[in-house]
Amino acid sequence: MWNKHLSPHFGTLDVRSFTRDEILDFLLPFRRTHSPSLATRVQAIISQLGNYAVERRVLDFSPAYQLGKNKPLPTNDRFLSRYELAVFWNALSNDAILERARVSSPLANALKLALLTCARRTEVAGMEWAELDLVDNIWTIPSNRTKNKRALAVPLSDFTLQVVQDCRKVSRRSNSRFLFPGRRTEEMTKGKGHVRGDAVTRA
Repeated sequence: MWNKHLSPHFGTLDVRSFTRDEILDFLLPFRRTHSPSLATRVQAIISQLGNYAVERRVLDFSPAYQLGKNKPLPTNDRFLSRYELAVFWNALSNDAILERARVSSPLANALKLALLTCARRTEVAGMEWAELDLVDNIWTIPSNRTKNKRALAVPLSDFTLQVVQDCRKVSRRSNSRFLFPGRRTEEMTKGKGHVRGDAVTRA
């Protein structure tokens, strides 16, 4: 978010010239041209910058203080109905549809596992065979791969295990430690040889 929205405007600015006018000249047009949720997040980053500069004794007062009351981020109440879930699932199981949509079989399985386990896209994308206990049917996501940095044990239903087994059959590299290996080898990517989370989103 910094690189995309803020760095072009503030990236070369000396923090000591970080003025309220400078912030408002950026923020007011930004609010008009972007979604309220994005504008709220960007404003929060600006406030964090000001607070950090004060904390480090670079500034005596944050020019970003009380820029305007942030509205709470809108909640996303949209979810798939039972009918839509059935349509989506059937599409993920239809080779002709997947080919037309340019979605590979491994990514279709990743989407299925996201639905079945309610895990985050990055957690599914980085799944390793070593994380799976196929005796007690548990997927243990290690702490370094969860958002809250706490290990998570996910029970696997028989239906989920069928999808897991199919991952091996359609894998690009059946000897990979990942269920969803990427196109580049683990050696080339310093051990991170799995598909990226945004690949799941695009699919």
